[in-house]
Amino acid sequence: MANIYEITRNLIEFRGEVKAAQINTRAIGNALCVDHDDNALAGFLGFLKYLDSDVFTGCIWFESGSYAYLDKDGAGYYWNFVQVPEIPKELR
Repeated sequence: MANIYEITRNLIEFRGEVKAAQINTRAIGNALCVDHDDNALAGFLGFLKYLDSDVFTGCIWFESGSYAYLDKDGAGYYWNFVQVPEIPKELR
């Protein structure tokens, strides 16, 4: 079983403010909507502590415009972080 709580908490601590998030298993899922408060984020992370599954999908969007999605390799699940490039000044 993947420790989704640990890898998600570490990602959020490292990458910053969460805009929205969604994590699903085969049977259940949880979402964190845009404009959430700190209590909703704490509840979202608390929910992850008790997920008992070996199949996960998910995406987290950050205020910075970047995002991360759950991926899996031989060692288990990890968050694949994608930095969205800024639009150059001359194109604005």
